[in-house]
Amino acid sequence: MEKPKGGFRRLAVLFAVASVGVLAVGAHAASAASIEICKSSANGNSGKLFTYHVNGGTGITVAGGRCSGAIQLAANANTTIAEDQSNPATDVSVIQVRPSVWQVSQSLPGRSVVVNPGTSTGSGLVTFTNQPAGGNFGTLKVCKLTQTPSFVGRLFSFSAAGGPIVSTEANDAFDDPANWSCRILGTFLVGSNVTVQETIPAGTAVNFIDADPATALLDFNTTAGTGLYHIGAGVTVALFDDEPIPPNQTGTLEICKTAAELAPHYADPNVHGPFSFTVVDAGGQSYGPLTINVPNPNNGLIYCTAPFTVAAGIATVTELPSPGFDLWDVFTTPATGC
Repeated sequence: MEKPKGGFRRLAVLFAVASVGVLAVGAHAASAASIEICKSSANGNSGKLFTYHVNGGTGITVAGGRCSGAIQLAANANTTIAEDQSNPATDVSVIQVRPSVWQVSQSLPGRSVVVNPGTSTGSGLVTFTNQPAGGNFGTLKVCKLTQTPSFVGRLFSFSAAGGPIVSTEANDAFDDPANWSCRILGTFLVGSNVTVQETIPAGTAVNFIDADPATALLDFNTTAGTGLYHIGAGVTVALFDDEPIPPNQTGTLEICKTAAELAPHYADPNVHGPFSFTVVDAGGQSYGPLTINVPNPNNGLIYCTAPFTVAAGIATVTELPSPGFDLWDVFTTPATGC
């Protein structure tokens, strides 16, 4: 069959149109990078309006918690996105670019960011987060307490986050808190954790560390005189109570052993020693083993160790195992000692 005239020509024209179409689509994709401007709703900015300019152009309004429409970006070119000052005034605290490789630079004081998509053909986001002007800060103060009358009005020193030392007077812990005199240690970013350090005077011990609100106290060490506080909005109060260290005191201890009485003044003749004991005093000092010999029969007599000195306070006395015998009773003289 004879082919229609001009068939090859029509085919050539169609191929040329298709080729042009492919090239046109490719050229459009190379310049398709876009970005949206988003405003965080954090720090009370939900629904509030903020204005942005792209390369100094017409203002774009974005509400807190929302994003603008897609904004076309030139390939391999820097684009500056800047935020106007808001009313009431706020500070830009964070600028986040996604993808992060698009960010060239940013300036929080300048409320701006420079992006460059390179040869990317995708879409991105830039999110501005604002806080109240001057920072979203809370106040930290310390109140010094004591239950010792001679300490009331005495100055005690503190520092916060390694800052300068400040002094404040001790208050009566049992007084109305409204009457306490306290000292501001500084203002710190809400959500941050700050260590308060007391300079503990000689002869004084930190009795307790607390906070108002109580949940603000994350950790503490009374020996080191430190408290770790989580800063919230408003005022966070560090509470330190100091008391005098009691003087070192000692007492005398004797350990005695007798057999169970079978009749008045007559002990079990089948009980005989030796019996051994250990002692740990209130200061942690250990003594022993201490041995007591009980004769057979002992005629109701009580046999004791020689008196020895221990730290005042609670001492733990332990009788070591004695095969064939069970401990029947324990008492002290005076009776309040047990």
